[in-house]
Amino acid sequence: MHNFSIAQRVRLPILTVLSAALLLGAWAAPAAAQYITTNRTVAGGNPLNGTYSQGVAVGASAIINGVVTRVPDLRVDIVAPALFNWTDATGGTFSVFSNSVLTITGGNFAPVSSFLGVGRMSLFDTSRADISGGTLKQLVVNGTAAGSAGASVTISGGTLQSSSGQGVSVQRGTLEISGGSIQRGIAGITGSIITISGGTVLAAAGGPAINVAFDSALTMTGGTVTAGPGGNAAWGVNLSGTSTAATLLGGTVNGGVRATAASNQIARQGMLGGNLSVNGGVFAYGNAELDVTGGSYTRFAGANASFFAMGTNTINFFGTDLALSGPTPGQVSDVNTFSGNFYTFTGGTFSDGQSATGLRLFDAVSLGSTQLGGGFTLNTAPVPEPSTALLLLLGLPFLSAAVRRLSAPA
Repeated sequence: MHNFSIAQRVRLPILTVLSAALLLGAWAAPAAAQYITTNRTVAGGNPLNGTYSQGVAVGASAIINGVVTRVPDLRVDIVAPALFNWTDATGGTFSVFSNSVLTITGGNFAPVSSFLGVGRMSLFDTSRADISGGTLKQLVVNGTAAGSAGASVTISGGTLQSSSGQGVSVQRGTLEISGGSIQRGIAGITGSIITISGGTVLAAAGGPAINVAFDSALTMTGGTVTAGPGGNAAWGVNLSGTSTAATLLGGTVNGGVRATAASNQIARQGMLGGNLSVNGGVFAYGNAELDVTGGSYTRFAGANASFFAMGTNTINFFGTDLALSGPTPGQVSDVNTFSGNFYTFTGGTFSDGQSATGLRLFDAVSLGSTQLGGGFTLNTAPVPEPSTALLLLLGLPFLSAAVRRLSAPA
């Protein structure tokens, strides 16, 4: 039999309880190391500053086996010099849940680790982030519903300098960009809505700056997007997948625009016009359809044309404010082995002085009302049928007499 002192007898049950508590805590401990469950500002000297081996969750009090206990109506402000410097390859993410609102005006989220996903910021449910400053690594929007009913992000400043993966990925939500700098491009899928009025978007090597697919929509009125160097996927804007739509009315697209649709898909719907500037041409592939109402376009890389098509595409040219170049002003292209492309010109004069009837095809066939070729069509103002013209001529004397009677003094 062991003899314990009074102090030892008191300390033994306490240690037993503490050990059990620690074991229970280790068994039930969620992946995230820090939870934000109250409104707060994260800045210098805040307890959330420092290095974390796991992650931070806003609007959640626990995450156990993938089940999130949500805390609604939170607001968290991240200001300089906040620092989140994750280094662990198995964690290190910043997650926002519920309908929490996150504002970022400064701070540094860029991790030391180069592992994909470490240092990533993810928005879930109907949460929202407003970013006007600071440095982030990667941003993922994964809301509960498509479009405006999902999670949302507005970016007016700051830098997203991801070293791997997509710079910004959106599904079931909205992304609005008016400023800032985004590296490694943007992807919008599954009912995403992307609006760009400013800022810069740079793609990774061999990839598109903006890739929009699967029931998503893109509107661009400003800003600059630049494709990554090299590779077949190096496009400024790439439209693909079912029911994708785009309206590009401003800004600069370096690397060209590509619209792709398979023969069994709904045609990609796109409108290009306004003061849009496209460097690298426009490529329609498969079963795409584009309306061109204005803008400035330089030639497609590897072809002597501003517009290039393969498949059964339709490109409609409307309006009188188009500038096409290279090397012959107003030149378009059609691959002869794909005779199903249709280019429709509704008349007017292009801003480079070329009229619609003066355009030249890539195969040097003149485009005119009687010499089309290559699937090109020209829509001109309708000419009255001979019988209709005769009726008009016969009716003119009677019309003149009626006008004279009405104008004669009583």
